[in-house]
Amino acid sequence: MFLTNILKTEKSEAKVLATSMTALLFIVIGGSGILMFFHLFESRVKELHEILGLLFVAAILFHLFYNWGSMRRYFSKQLFLLSALAVIITTAVFVFNAGGGENPKALIIESVLAAPFEEVSHLLGVDPEDAKRRLDTEGITHSGQGSITDIAETNKRSPFEVIQLIHQKEK
Repeated sequence: MFLTNILKTEKSEAKVLATSMTALLFIVIGGSGILMFFHLFESRVKELHEILGLLFVAAILFHLFYNWGSMRRYFSKQLFLLSALAVIITTAVFVFNAGGGENPKALIIESVLAAPFEEVSHLLGVDPEDAKRRLDTEGITHSGQGSITDIAETNKRSPFEVIQLIHQKEK
């Protein structure tokens, strides 16, 4: 319904709407991207950034649709082509990880989840016997020998949920 109404509006109104939405979403996505880069309010901003990013793509498509005539002139200029080339190269470097190496955060998480239960308990600052009792209290089956991943798979739970149960304060 909303999309149908937009397509039926006068072309000048549609241009204003498409440009306004693109500009406003650009500001919010740019701001949330900066917050995420500096790890500020990251847990609250990430989902907003992702969802509005999808809306931003839709707004860009509307903007291109309603402004194609004038946009075509920009696309043929040498400065645009050089800018596009710079963006494509930068994107390729990040996407194909030319810097090399695994993501260190992922490496740490994978190592912790695969480590023996007792070592993870110590790492979390929890006595292994207390950790076992906490899991028992929540009905989590464990041998006390396997990894967090093993415990999670056996109990059809997330490994992060198991860690949270181990680390939580006694009730």
